[in-house]
Amino acid sequence: MNRPSSGRLAVIGLDGIDLDFLTWPIEDGHMPTLAKLIKDGVSGPLTSTVHPVSAPAWESFKTGKNPGKHGVYDFKERRPDGYDRRLSLRQHTQTLWRLVSDAGLRVGVINVPRTYPPREVNGYLVSGMLTPPKARDFTFPANLCDELEQVVGRYQIEPDVRYRDHSAQQYLDALRGLLQSDILAALHLFDRYPSDLFIKVFTFTDRLLHHTWKYIDPNSLKYDHAFRDRVVQLFELLDTFLAEICCRLGDDSSLIIMSDHGFGPVDRIMYVNNWLVQQGYIRFKQSPRSQFRVRLHRAGINVQSLYGLMKKTSLDRLLTLVPPSLQEAGAKAASPSFDDIDWQESVAYSFGNFGRIFVNLRGREAKGCVEPGEEYEAVRDQIIADLRKLRLDGEPVVTRLWKCEELYHGPFLEEAPDILFTLKDWEYATAPNYEFASSEIFSAPLDEISANHRLDGMFIAWGKDIRPGGPAPNAHIIDMAPTILHIMGLPIPSDMDGQVLLQVFEPGSETRMRDLQRSNTGMEEESSTSLSCEDEQTILERLEGLGYA
Repeated sequence: MNRPSSGRLAVIGLDGIDLDFLTWPIEDGHMPTLAKLIKDGVSGPLTSTVHPVSAPAWESFKTGKNPGKHGVYDFKERRPDGYDRRLSLRQHTQTLWRLVSDAGLRVGVINVPRTYPPREVNGYLVSGMLTPPKARDFTFPANLCDELEQVVGRYQIEPDVRYRDHSAQQYLDALRGLLQSDILAALHLFDRYPSDLFIKVFTFTDRLLHHTWKYIDPNSLKYDHAFRDRVVQLFELLDTFLAEICCRLGDDSSLIIMSDHGFGPVDRIMYVNNWLVQQGYIRFKQSPRSQFRVRLHRAGINVQSLYGLMKKTSLDRLLTLVPPSLQEAGAKAASPSFDDIDWQESVAYSFGNFGRIFVNLRGREAKGCVEPGEEYEAVRDQIIADLRKLRLDGEPVVTRLWKCEELYHGPFLEEAPDILFTLKDWEYATAPNYEFASSEIFSAPLDEISANHRLDGMFIAWGKDIRPGGPAPNAHIIDMAPTILHIMGLPIPSDMDGQVLLQVFEPGSETRMRDLQRSNTGMEEESSTSLSCEDEQTILERLEGLGYA
């Protein structure tokens, strides 16, 4: 294959970071390298998937495809034989780095979420988020695990410390240690194993903002200037890493910095299943056990009220002594769950992050009662009409609504939520951890989660043939894979949904003027992963600690 000669391309992912958030550390002089990259390159927002959840967003980054083609919509998916959920572990082999590897170029991939177990590449891969914490098989080649531990000690993908309100400082210390280890490992691999494409994702940013936004946002009642000063030290460390990467890249090389979504404060939580009950879309079983739980629920005795009481009496600290799996079991024993729903009389239900509603469709759901076709469409239209009427304090709450086919297309469309909606443009979140955690439809968020995702992440490009000092074009996360392939002079699979961001490049430059190459790659292979029950439970507990799943 003839391809233009080019230098190295480094892609740095900052999970959950947008340009608005970075304004204060840049303007205060804490991130001079990033400030220069923005000044000398192009920058702008990067639109995420709907919804802006890390699982589908990073999958779209690495495949260049919408969720209807890669099948990842959230961290959890429905089990085919019922209404329980399981961890979504589907991966597709036609990833960005696989295409680069197959072209004979070397790749280095570190900590991209949902890359466990690592697949063979022409180079190396260190898996990221959703890797079991005790796993030893998180690298390719396998012996790279031992090498990393010689460099940094025990290699960590996630911090060991679980966040609690009373341990914010301890959590910040754990994130700082994780970042220092991350940087040391990444620079070691970058230097020891030169690659044509280097990808490194930092996830400490997402973990930090979920839990501590209230302490670092000057508009928050709990703003803590001293705490924010400690947070900015993490971004100073990150900036030194960017400086080291820039020094190591040659004049014929390029750098992309991007994120999977943005962040903002959470104002309210919606309990979507409670609303579906109120509207008559969900009905409960009449059995004594189910009705007992329902009566407790309606009386205000539920997961959220009990936890709030423990917070007030400081008994919540005792929860740290109880395994999360036992906490969940106790909560589900006292509150209604999907087990208490009369599925033959219920036409819709919700689970997952942000506004997602599934129709209880016959032939798809285990106990579906809604007929495909006209009845299905009538149910969707009625739910959408009712959502449009939803008010809080006299104001409309639902700001955007979609049917699944308006957002997605591909072989996995049937697995998508039937209806998706936003609440105050993602300022309100949903409660994904329990089906009926509160008896309210709207409530204040729990203290542990003070911020959540926004649709727009960020995109910065700098280096060879990159247009200096200008705004980036309207960009979507699915555009990253085809743009990276074009920079590297490689063909773009015809089934990718993303577009090459040609406006990023200088007019008249070789990269801008080069013809776009296309390839017919055929159907990609789907790869499934099997985890032990213990590993899956541990991962789910971590996700729930972040307000996911």
